[in-house]
Amino acid sequence: MIEQPRIEEFQKDWDRYTSGLMSENEANLFKACWGLHVTRDGGWILKFRFPGGQMSPEQAEGLAGFLRKWVAEARARITPRQNIQVFDFAAEKLPLAMADLASFGLSTWRHPGAGMSTSSLCEKGAYCENSKLDPRPLLNALETWLGEHGKGYPAKFKVAFSACGNDCAYAGGHDVGLVATENEKGEKGYQVMGGGRLGEEPRPAFLLKAFVSETAAGPFLGSIVEAAKKLAKGNARARLGYILEEIGVEAFLAEAAKFKVTDFPKVEATAPKYSDPSEDGIPMTTGEEYRKFLDTNVFTQKDGEHLVAVVRVPFGWVTAAQWEVLAKVSRDFSNGELRLTQSQNIMIPMIHESNLQWVHYDLNQFGLGLAGAGYISDLSCCPGPKACDNAQDISAHEALAQFFALGDLGLDPGELAGAIKVSSCPNKCGNPELGSLALIGASWGEGAMKETGYKILMGGGKNPAGMRIGREVGACRAVRLGSVLRSLMERFKEEKHGDENFHQFCQRVSEGDPSPAQMWLQVYTDETGIGEPHMELVDGGA
Repeated sequence: MIEQPRIEEFQKDWDRYTSGLMSENEANLFKACWGLHVTRDGGWILKFRFPGGQMSPEQAEGLAGFLRKWVAEARARITPRQNIQVFDFAAEKLPLAMADLASFGLSTWRHPGAGMSTSSLCEKGAYCENSKLDPRPLLNALETWLGEHGKGYPAKFKVAFSACGNDCAYAGGHDVGLVATENEKGEKGYQVMGGGRLGEEPRPAFLLKAFVSETAAGPFLGSIVEAAKKLAKGNARARLGYILEEIGVEAFLAEAAKFKVTDFPKVEATAPKYSDPSEDGIPMTTGEEYRKFLDTNVFTQKDGEHLVAVVRVPFGWVTAAQWEVLAKVSRDFSNGELRLTQSQNIMIPMIHESNLQWVHYDLNQFGLGLAGAGYISDLSCCPGPKACDNAQDISAHEALAQFFALGDLGLDPGELAGAIKVSSCPNKCGNPELGSLALIGASWGEGAMKETGYKILMGGGKNPAGMRIGREVGACRAVRLGSVLRSLMERFKEEKHGDENFHQFCQRVSEGDPSPAQMWLQVYTDETGIGEPHMELVDGGA
C-alpha cells in the first residue's frame, strides 16, 4: 500500500514531469520508481508489484475493484516477472488513479534504484516436493531492505530465488540468484550466484558462494548490493556481471566483505495455514474437462496431503470478474494464498483433495478451468507487445492462439510438455530464449520494402547441465508463421524418439551444425533474405 506522503510526493513529481521540468534521467527514474511506462500511442501502463508473485485474496479483490473503476476493459495482465500490468491509462486520469490505489490495498511503488526489479521466485516454491526450504521469508526481507538501500543503484538489478537445485526460477540468469541447498552437515542454506543475465547478450552467472546459511544469507545479499553500488560508480550499464568481469569474483567478494550489514530484517519463517475439507456435496462437473484439468494442472505438494492447482491464463490476461472468483476460491478452498507465476499463470496451494472439484467448478464458470498448464498450448509472451515502442510484430499471439485452439494435435498430454514463448522485439523481454520454442520479433528491409517476422529459437530451458539458452535455427515472415508451426508439429509427430516430449525433442533437434531444425526451416529463412541465422549455445547455471 502507498502511504499518503508518497502520494503527495507523486503529485509534485507528476507536475514537474508534465511541465517538462525534469531532466531525461530524472524522468526515467520517476517513471521507474512509480511503475509507470508510456506506450507507443501516448497512453500509460501501471505496473503493480507482487514480490515473488505473492498475492492475497484482498489484493485480488482490490485489483478487481480498481479495474472496474479505472480501466475500460476491466482487465490486467500477469507479467513473466510475476507482477501485474494495467494498460491504456489516459494521462489526465493518472494522478487521480494513483491517489486511489491505497483504498484498494495496491501499490505501484518500487525500489528507488533506477533498475531495481521485483524479486522473483520459482513457481512451486516451498510446495515443490524437492524444495529444501521456503525462500519467501528471505525474499520479503530483501524487498524491505532494498526499499531503503536500493537508492542510488544506477543499473538493472534482478534477483531470483529457487527452492531446490532444479532452479526453476533460472537463478543463474539473474544479477543475483539464490538456489536452496544443504551442506555436508545437513544445514539448509543457499548457493549464491551473481552476474548472470538473459536478453540480447545472455551470460551465465558466476558462482559467488557454494553455501551460505539461511541466517547469513540476508547480510551477505546486503553486502553484494552495497559493493555493487559502490563499484558501479553511477554507470547505468554497470550491471553486476560487468563488474565481475572487470575485477573478478575474488576481488568483488573482498570489496563486499568490507560492508558489515547489520540492519537487514530478521528472516523468520511463518507457520503454514491449512485448508479444511468442504462439508458441501460434490458439484456437477463436466467429467472430461475435469479429468484433463486434474491430469495437467494439479500436483501434490511437499506435505503429501494437500494439492496445488495451477490456473492457466492465456497470455496472462485476467478480468475483474476472474480476479474476484480467484479471491473466493483462495478463501473458501485454500489457505488464502495466490501465486502469480513466471509462466503468467496463477497457482492456488493448500487445497484439500475433497475440495478440488469445487475449485475447478468455480474456476470453470469464469473461463479459468482450462487444462494444459505447463504444456505447449500454455503460451507466454513479453509484458507489453501492443505497447512497446520496439515491437516488430504482434501477429504471433493471434496465430498461436488459433493454432492451439485446434485441439490436442492428436498427441497425448505427456508428449506436449514444453514451453512456447514469444517476444515482440529483439530485447527478449519475458525471456523467450528459455522456451522449448521461441519466436522473437524482427524486421528486414527498409521503407516500403520493410517486412516483419520472427527469429526462431529452439531448445531453451533446462537440461541436466543446467540453464540452456535456445539456439537460433531459422526465421520466417509473419505471414508464414502458421505454416512454420504446422511443419514443426508434423516433424515432431513423425520424428520424435520413443516417449520423447516436445521439450526434449526441441533440445535434440537444435543441436549440431547445421542442426536438423535449421535444415527443416531453411526454406522459410531463405524467404526473409537475411542469410544464415546466428548460431549460439550457452550452458550454465546451478
